[in-house]
Amino acid sequence: MASTLSSKELIKKYGIPKETISDAVCRAISSTLSRAMRTAVITQEGDEGVEIFALKKDLFAENPVIKIRPGTIKNKLMRHLHYNIERELYTRKVEAEFDRYGDLQSQLVTGFITNITNEGSLDIVLERELLFERIMLYATCPVRYQPIHERGTYKVDDHYAFYVRKIRPGQERGMPRLEIKLDRTSPRIPEGLIRKKMEATAIGLPSEINHFKCVKRVCGAFSHIVAEKRINKEIIKSVSRELKENVFVKYGVERHV
Repeated sequence: MASTLSSKELIKKYGIPKETISDAVCRAISSTLSRAMRTAVITQEGDEGVEIFALKKDLFAENPVIKIRPGTIKNKLMRHLHYNIERELYTRKVEAEFDRYGDLQSQLVTGFITNITNEGSLDIVLERELLFERIMLYATCPVRYQPIHERGTYKVDDHYAFYVRKIRPGQERGMPRLEIKLDRTSPRIPEGLIRKKMEATAIGLPSEINHFKCVKRVCGAFSHIVAEKRINKEIIKSVSRELKENVFVKYGVERHV
């Protein structure tokens, strides 16, 4: 009743366990029909799928429980029921995604542009390796979080580094979705790019530097980094070219930076 898809197909589509899917379907059916019928509706898993029962208002009647067969539900209510089931499944999907990827908050990520809206916002796909699985997450970078000198220069399929400004459960067109807002203006970007390039090239490990931080950034002009120890000049030049701005590093700063 809940879907023409099999359990395996539902698991693949929503990425949540079978037990979670079953609970979401039962809860959506119970709440939707309870409101529509103005009486308590309960559900349970049967041999042939979800079984639905309604309680008569007269609980002292000879048969206080009525079994509802899907074929007796009117088309309009059935459409509403299917919509609420899908909405509940997407809610569980988003909750599971947030549990898995919420640690991306305030992190540096790399993604590629899939679309540029008429207003200039960027639709981004983030790729993340998880064990033997490649995960694709969808995000946006609003115009206000784009450096002025970069606006209007973006192209579909271009790859960029972004700072994750916000990740939380949200909605799009009435349906739950994981909302990820990205930022290209953050001072964490030059800082994160330096750290990433150091790890990739194994030139001066972050543990050897202990602490370095971007204390000021004017996008397209300069970034000021403070660090305890030397950072390879080639890495600094590489980040400067990538961001199209000067990167200045001040050394010998106290550990608290």
